[in-house]
Amino acid sequence: MRNTNRKLVPALALHDGLYAVALTAVWVLVPATPALAYVDPSVMTYTIQALAAVAVALSAVLGVAFRRTRRALMRLLHIDEGAGRVAEPAVSRIDPSGKAAADAAAREALAAAGGSARGEGRCAPREAVKWPKRLLLALVVSVSLTITYFVVAPFELLAANTADLTYGLNSVWPAIVRAGLLVAVVLALIVSVFRGRAFDVVLSLAAAVTLCGYLQAMFLNGSLPITNGDLVDWSLYKQPMVVSAAIWAALIAVAIVAAVRKPSVSRLANASLAGVLIIIQAVAIASIWLNPATAPVPNDQDNVYTEQGMFDVSDKKNVVVIVLDMTDTQYLEEVYSDNPSMFDALDGFTWYQNSVGSLAPTRYGCSYLLTGQLPQEGEDFQEYVKSSVGKSTYLKDLSDLGYDIGVYSDSGSTTHGDPNAFAGLAKNVHPLDDGGESGLDEKGTVRIMYKAALYRDLPWMIKPFLWYYTDELNQRMSTPKEQQEDLGDIPYNFDDPSFYSQLKARGLSVNDDGETGSFRFIHLLGAHFPYTMDAEGERVDGETTYDQQLLGAFKIVSTYLDDLKELGVYDNTTVIITADHGRIDFMSDTPIERPASPILFVKPAGAAHTGLSIDETTPVWAPDVLATVIDQASNGNQTLVAKYGTPAYNVAATFDDKRERAFDAPTWDGNYTPHMYQFSVIGPVEDWSSWQLTGVTWETNER
Repeated sequence: MRNTNRKLVPALALHDGLYAVALTAVWVLVPATPALAYVDPSVMTYTIQALAAVAVALSAVLGVAFRRTRRALMRLLHIDEGAGRVAEPAVSRIDPSGKAAADAAAREALAAAGGSARGEGRCAPREAVKWPKRLLLALVVSVSLTITYFVVAPFELLAANTADLTYGLNSVWPAIVRAGLLVAVVLALIVSVFRGRAFDVVLSLAAAVTLCGYLQAMFLNGSLPITNGDLVDWSLYKQPMVVSAAIWAALIAVAIVAAVRKPSVSRLANASLAGVLIIIQAVAIASIWLNPATAPVPNDQDNVYTEQGMFDVSDKKNVVVIVLDMTDTQYLEEVYSDNPSMFDALDGFTWYQNSVGSLAPTRYGCSYLLTGQLPQEGEDFQEYVKSSVGKSTYLKDLSDLGYDIGVYSDSGSTTHGDPNAFAGLAKNVHPLDDGGESGLDEKGTVRIMYKAALYRDLPWMIKPFLWYYTDELNQRMSTPKEQQEDLGDIPYNFDDPSFYSQLKARGLSVNDDGETGSFRFIHLLGAHFPYTMDAEGERVDGETTYDQQLLGAFKIVSTYLDDLKELGVYDNTTVIITADHGRIDFMSDTPIERPASPILFVKPAGAAHTGLSIDETTPVWAPDVLATVIDQASNGNQTLVAKYGTPAYNVAATFDDKRERAFDAPTWDGNYTPHMYQFSVIGPVEDWSSWQLTGVTWETNER
């Protein structure tokens, strides 16, 4: 009996309203619950996606509960859900003798309806899906796949590594979105061309690959190898390779079997899964823009290190510091013994072989060479990081002496990623006039970001073929520098072959912007991996060797020195060739266990033309570099020099071979450098017995 009393209907409206309130509460309260803890920006969107997934799951649970309670309520109110619906006639038993007549009647009825019985059984004919519906299904799944691999992954990589990249998310996102739209449309059209069983299989395969990529990034990557250019021993990752391959294979197999056996259910599941992933990852994308730590900053509103003045010198006086990253004295001695002509251009230089650095890794060691600030015992390490530039007077002293200053270093390695620190002191630190758009290679950017995204999201067994390093991102995102005229609009990035190519094409030129002269700090990749440069300073496809890379680095240095000579300014130029730190093995959670000695070559202005001299014993270290620069720049102003230490050429007369030097070396936990250990070095640097832990340590709290 059907009850049509409309007074009972408000009860249903109240029930539906309560469901709407509960669903709203899930989506508003679950993602917005405050977390009283620090969240690393590099994994921030993972957390947000997990919360969004929880919200979707709770929504599904509420949906099931809503439907069941609504049916129960309608039964209690005697409301007929099926009222007005067209129902199939009841099934009735027929007498065996009447079977032939019943079959004939059924065939006539089916013929009249213009079709035959269809079913989902294994042997039943498959329901035809018309192209508009196929296109809609394909578009939903394609958008989900594109967002997963080609939008969210590049966005998160860019947001998490802003300090290390030449072009940030603000410059890159339009190119990523445009390319993503094109990929989604083309992929949807391709999938929709398939028909019948082939369409269902291809659609399921696309949905399964999307889900697998999402799970890989969220749960299966663990600690990916650091992308600093060092070669990865992939044999150490056999277990995650097997696990991820098994999960991918299982999910893809299930999806294909479902598409074959239950096509209509498979289509619904694929579309639903794609919709959920779109919603979850849309929340993640929004969070990047809403979080101040990752929100894009327009390049035309922020200072960057450009190449302005990089090939300029003064005809009055010059002080040039060339930093060859990670170039170690002991390794260089071995290469030099096999290549004695590699230093022919170093006329008037002294090679100090008993050299100690300051800090490692590069972001600290290079920063020290521009600030002269070391962490003190008991000092909070992050406070040291934040305050070292503000405490330093080094570049200001050079500016006050009348020097035109240019600092050319990877922005993620200099002053801890804060290029604003040197604005107003270094001529090349300023916003880009056009926001950097003219220097951005969109095609190169999309290609390298897609490679990085696939490296992150595809299973472990494929990662070795997609491996990349951070400097490769910067190189591939930039328009070839040889094609650009205004160096003031070219962001500086590590690319020694490109530097060398420009040096040969442009050469050095005279520009007297400074009243007294010019100071140039040029940070090159040097002997740092990856080894992609040959002995002639040219880029090669694939991997070369440490020796080739090192010879190529000094080929670049020699060419620079030859240009100084051709300009006639070699004699009035002080040149220091050094490294941020030596070649150290800190990829473990214990202190280093072998010596590290950054190279140090010094040629004072006016040095005699006596070729290269080698000093094996004088105990020099990083502070002597700054003292040498100030001594040469100030013409020996001892009051000013005393702020920084002792010039390298005065160390032998000031100290004996028992001079104590300090070096702060990091440990590594797979993602960060959590500890810094201080070593005291007394005696020959290559003798490990000269190295002793002082007991002074710092927790870096690095994130």
